[in-house]
Formats: sequence, C-alpha cells, structure tokens
Amino acid sequence: RQRVALGRALLAEPDLLLLDEPFSALDSRSRIHQAHVLKGLQRESGIPMIFVSHAMEEVSLLCDQLVLLADGRLEAQGRPSEIFARTDLSLASRDDVGVMLTATLAHYDDEEQMATLQLGDQTLMVTMEHAPDETGELQIKVAGRDLVIATAPIAHSSLSNCLATRLLEVREVRPGQTLLQLALGQQILLARITSRSAKRLALVPGQRLYAYIKAVSLVGEG
Repeated sequence: RQRVALGRALLAEPDLLLLDEPFSALDSRSRIHQAHVLKGLQRESGIPMIFVSHAMEEVSLLCDQLVLLADGRLEAQGRPSEIFARTDLSLASRDDVGVMLTATLAHYDDEEQMATLQLGDQTLMVTMEHAPDETGELQIKVAGRDLVIATAPIAHSSLSNCLATRLLEVREVRPGQTLLQLALGQQILLARITSRSAKRLALVPGQRLYAYIKAVSLVGEG
C-alpha cells in the first residue's frame, strides 16, 4: 500500500512531495532498498521532497539537508553527517547513536565473503555475502555501542578491526554513559562507553585512542 501510494503521488506530478515515514511497514533490508529506489526517482523527476523519518540510514541516503526537531522545536540544521556526529544534541542519548562513514572497496574475498574497505589510509574488514555492485564510494553505519576503546593495541583477541583515532570530545549523555567523539582522518566516529570506563582510562581530548569495531553494516553505494 505504501508503494502504491508513492506511485500515485509521483504520477500526479506534484510541485513538492511530503513523505512521512514512507517505509515504516517494511523490514530493514527492504527499507534500504526502497530508499535507493526513491533516491533514483528523485534524481529523475527533480521533484523537491521533504522526508520525515527516525531512521538515520534512510536520512543519510536520501537527504542533502537535515532539520532535527525535538519536542516540536528546531534543534539543529545541516548535513546529516555533521548532525549525526555531534554530541550535544538529543540524538546523542539514543540507543542507536552512531555515524555513517564513507569508504571505498579495496578488495573482496569470495571464499571468506569478506570485503576490505579503505577509510583514508586505514582499512576495515566487513562481512558481505557478495561484492558491492560498484567500486565507487560506499556508506557504512557504525553504531557507538559497537566500539571498544583502548589506549594501546589489544593483543590476542578476536577483534580484528582496529582504527587509530584521536579523541576530540568526552561528554556524559546519560547517567553512567559517556559518548566519545573521535577523529578518523577527515571523518568522525562516535563511541559509547560507561562513564566508569571513561574515568578509569583518564581520557583527555587530543589523546590517541584505538577504536575496535565489533559490527559494521553496509547501507549504500554511490
């Protein structure tokens, strides 16, 4: 029904299209697929679209500008990548707080079904059932809860994805929970750890930290 409603709206050739949670009834994989379809339709039609959503993956794929509302008030406005990386907004206290990173495919291993992605001068290994269709830029989501932070490299561990970062900001976003903003070349990572761990590690802005990533999800290409 949602797809039919979208088709009817486009056939009416509107001057502006308001889309309020158009993929809410779909599963996660279908939502991402439909977001790519909608992005192609927008490029083809040129119709300005206002997209309302709570899902950061959809917003990152579809939107050039993000207007963040909290309790009916304007909280921030800017590019999605900039808004998601901030620690001073209501988004920072959400369970799914995280960032979208831009990477390129360096290699794909068919036997291991593992892709090696390039982020600046560092690499990231991501499990994929098949190689991405294109060799251009890829978007990946890294949730703050899926990072392990260390002040020195960890030996003898199953954690294989380690990125060298620089600590930019430390902020307690909820009682007992602290959010770290980390510089990764020209991009930003967010890591959520306990406030107890933050104190134990004696974190100081400017400090070199090692971010071990437990899970990464591919969101889009191109």
